[in-house]
Amino acid sequence: MSADLAAVAATLRAELSARYHTDEITPDTWWLSLSRTALGAVAMIPAMTWLRQVLDVLDAEMAARSVCLPKIGGDGAVIVYSAAALADPIELIETVAHEHEHARVLKADPDLQVAMDYTSGELRATTEARAYAVGAFARYLVTGAWQTADEIVAPLAHGYLLSPADREHVATLVASHLATMRAGVVPSLEVCHVVLEILRAHHPGAIVVEAFR
Repeated sequence: MSADLAAVAATLRAELSARYHTDEITPDTWWLSLSRTALGAVAMIPAMTWLRQVLDVLDAEMAARSVCLPKIGGDGAVIVYSAAALADPIELIETVAHEHEHARVLKADPDLQVAMDYTSGELRATTEARAYAVGAFARYLVTGAWQTADEIVAPLAHGYLLSPADREHVATLVASHLATMRAGVVPSLEVCHVVLEILRAHHPGAIVVEAFR
């Protein structure tokens, strides 16, 4: 019997959230829906047509892209899950793992994350490579399907403000982690080990790669 991947995703969300002190926002979060409705009403005013354009851009971003943000005035992070991630259990498993690598950094040193985001493309590329590798590992565990580094990092070409050289750096680092996975070894990334630990404890049947069972 195949594993219930929706249940696997739910377990990862709960367990990783508890470990890394994350809260989450989804498109149907009540206050977000209420705010969107109120702003949409304001945007109907002729003088506020610019707001409609802003809301359309934000809606498109929230539909397609998840993001991890520092928790204001508190420990941990807030993960905003996209509609696309929530619509597919495999995408959600990958996204939960990916975003919790970012959450790990924010929990350990939020100032470092800000520095990486705004002062160094190379540092940001490195942290993105770690997150993409963690997500790829989670997906690989439950599907056994192989992706190339270029396929994994393709989203970085849109909206991440990384130079072509930085994106190439991400792909190179991810390729190194993929080689480790292909050898049947867990990448030396904390969240990879935590994801595997969770799956072994709660959903061992979901692990389809023999080397990691």
